[in-house]
Amino acid sequence: MSTLNCPEEVYLAEKLIAMNPWADMVRFARSGGEANSIAIRIARAASGRDKVAICGYHGWHDWYLSANHNDGDELSGHLLPGLSPNGVPKNLKDTVYPFNYNNYEELLSIVEIIFDECTSGFRETFGGIYQKYGVEPDMAMYGKTIGNGYALTAVVGTRAVMEATQNTFISSTFWTERIGPTAALATLKVMERVKSWETITEMGNKMRNGWQKLADAHHLTISISGIPALSTYSFVSNDAMAYKTLITQEMLKKGFLASTNFYASTAHNDANLELYFEALDYVYQLIAQCEKGNLQIENLLKGPICHGGFKRLN
Repeated sequence: MSTLNCPEEVYLAEKLIAMNPWADMVRFARSGGEANSIAIRIARAASGRDKVAICGYHGWHDWYLSANHNDGDELSGHLLPGLSPNGVPKNLKDTVYPFNYNNYEELLSIVEIIFDECTSGFRETFGGIYQKYGVEPDMAMYGKTIGNGYALTAVVGTRAVMEATQNTFISSTFWTERIGPTAALATLKVMERVKSWETITEMGNKMRNGWQKLADAHHLTISISGIPALSTYSFVSNDAMAYKTLITQEMLKKGFLASTNFYASTAHNDANLELYFEALDYVYQLIAQCEKGNLQIENLLKGPICHGGFKRLN
């Protein structure tokens, strides 16, 4: 542990700039929320403007959660509903404005975009998902997969924007530790060799097809969303959350830690999916009987119905 830059941090920065040819500079952190807060601080310093438009989930810090001071639960359509802004200064109201994905009218006044790739990065391309859409952002944040589980995130940006850090203060002792960059260098080397993004996309599509096939077989309606490698689904039913709870309850009995989400890994294989769907078929049978009125879901559950988002039980 040292406050000096380790060699691996420099090598990783050079690698990320080579992968993102529009970028010139990199700032490392440890969590996605940190990376997003760093990017917002830099963007505000570079632009001289305070107000931010967001789409999606970007962490737990004050700048983001302040959106729920505006006119109620404005973040509900951005992955996590019901987030309370208690503890966030009320004078941050009307500084962050959510807009809905693909709603161009809500984006007309926005000319600079930051890409939060903490979750999507390296899951559809060797780098950011922005590559698929012909966009070159001013800044992009990477995390999650970049270190294969080790704590590391990176803010990559153009020199014109990133130089604004010289006129503000962004610092943490732990951002210069050596483990994260070392893990990321090794991870990127393997990713590039095995083309991991292709493997996990293929596995994700197999999972999605399996869910749909099972739902059709039991005459259930489900809604699947997310990119293939980060797939999720929900039952189109008033008892959707209860059914999600039942899946976790019953699949645990069969040795699976399962919900209605799937984060694909290169370690997953067809044999895993076969065993998974064999076990899930029984749970879908129960859900189908509930939908027909032959069983009561409340009689099947051994505990409370799960909640949405990041609400805590403790």
